[in-house]
Amino acid sequence: MLAPPDISGDLLASVATLVLKGVLREWDDVSFVVDCSVMDLLGGKVDGVQLSGAKWVSPLNLTCESLRCDVGAVEIDPIALVSKQAVELRTIPVGDCEVRFNAMDFGNFLVHPEMRRAAKDAGTEWGFDFDFHGQGVVLKDGAVVFSGTRGGGGGERCVVAMRPVGPRSVEVTRVDGPCGDETTSALERFFGELAIDLLGAEVRYGDMVVDDARVTLSLTMRVLRFPSSLQGLI
Repeated sequence: MLAPPDISGDLLASVATLVLKGVLREWDDVSFVVDCSVMDLLGGKVDGVQLSGAKWVSPLNLTCESLRCDVGAVEIDPIALVSKQAVELRTIPVGDCEVRFNAMDFGNFLVHPEMRRAAKDAGTEWGFDFDFHGQGVVLKDGAVVFSGTRGGGGGERCVVAMRPVGPRSVEVTRVDGPCGDETTSALERFFGELAIDLLGAEVRYGDMVVDDARVTLSLTMRVLRFPSSLQGLI
């Protein structure tokens, strides 16, 4: 006699973990905790999901020291979970995420294709013109020091320091190169309005804490979709 299919929070957690491990190039830890009862999950209802991880490396070289994301109530397709081992969302859950980067990780973040897309979109919409450099990021005196090339700066390297000044707000100051008030103000607006899609989650900048070892980013998120196979890339 065949055993009945597992339809529990553990099944959802194990499927989500398997898929995400298949997406990542390297990882030390990937862990999901699902808050739901068996009866709720039979109806496709989940009260909340927590994701944590450490030492992630994505195929497109987005890296981090650690992260933790907490997502609220969501509805999924329970039939797809059992029959296809896939997490198919029926609603768009929202939540918060905390990501810890070292200096090299932050450099990888700056040059990730989604960041380049966001910069290009901002350029089209309101004239933002800054090509981020991934090398040479320094964490110092509560600020992230990084560089880029201004299109209107004759290709010269522009070095700036960015520090948090409140929720969804940063201060950017010139360190070296052709970085006038127009450039620093544009960078402040860019990060304050930053919204990018990472593996189906729309993440927005919330706040930041910087010490000499790491940058801790606080992000808000909307999960638009979950990878349906092991082919997703970030």
